[in-house]
Amino acid sequence: MLQYLRKLKYSLSHISSESWHWQATEMIWSKKAHGKTCPYWSVKLPLALLGLLIIVIVWGIFVAFRAMSITIAWIAGYRFKRSLIHLDDEISESDNYYAYMMRPDGSKARIAPWQVASVPVILGILFFLVFVEPFLGLSLLVSVVILLAAATIVYVLTKSWKNPLIVQARKSVSDAWDRVCPTLEVAEE
Repeated sequence: MLQYLRKLKYSLSHISSESWHWQATEMIWSKKAHGKTCPYWSVKLPLALLGLLIIVIVWGIFVAFRAMSITIAWIAGYRFKRSLIHLDDEISESDNYYAYMMRPDGSKARIAPWQVASVPVILGILFFLVFVEPFLGLSLLVSVVILLAAATIVYVLTKSWKNPLIVQARKSVSDAWDRVCPTLEVAEE
């Protein structure tokens, strides 16, 4: 049984640089893809696959939006000069916009429009949580207070990392982690 687990541990910690899962993980995580085997298989690879799925979905929506904008421009009487198959960035490029938070005279605005619009949204959410759904508002407030208290306790406890007992415990946990989860070895082809 232990021999089987050793072989499994070895095969999971030694991967090829040409494998599909390493290329997907390296595409999303780049230099942070290297490290321990356990986080690679349990966190980095699933998040990389999820990230690639999101990129494909967003890219599909972007292409569909570009195709709709070309169609609407054609209906309005504008002809698209480029090939519809080889789309480049010319559809979305425009010199009709000022830079972020810039006025027409070139001065910089202090407040962006989204900041002004967020004030009534936040006030509406507060009104909803206080007057319409007070139980939900109270639950959220208690949750935030508990999270802040827990974060404060963790901060206070971690201020004493120099304590010899804590240092020894961290070393023991680190040694055990290194034995259980070896460093990921990527073999270049």
